[in-house]
Amino acid sequence: MLMQTSQGQSGSAHVVVLGNEKGGSGKSTTALHIAVALLKAGQRVATIDLDCRQQSFTRYINNRRAWARRTSLDLQLPVHCCIKLARPCRSPTTNHPSSSNSWTR
Repeated sequence: MLMQTSQGQSGSAHVVVLGNEKGGSGKSTTALHIAVALLKAGQRVATIDLDCRQQSFTRYINNRRAWARRTSLDLQLPVHCCIKLARPCRSPTTNHPSSSNSWTR
């Protein structure tokens, strides 16, 4: 059950993760539907695209934003960012100082 919150009211954050190795299984579509439903219920929503190679969810958000702008519709969109690795991950067993992961927004 979704409960509407008043502005300025703080609560604990919830994390919803959608994942599946198979492409085309509906992860991005489901994520956007959940995000919009939460927004319509008065919740604050932020989304993160961790697939820095495909960026399907990020493209979905950008296309929705562009379409809303072109059609002058006020569509609700979550705060969104795509996290990209600055360099490839190394094995966690590597004990070299340069092996730490660098993240950029």
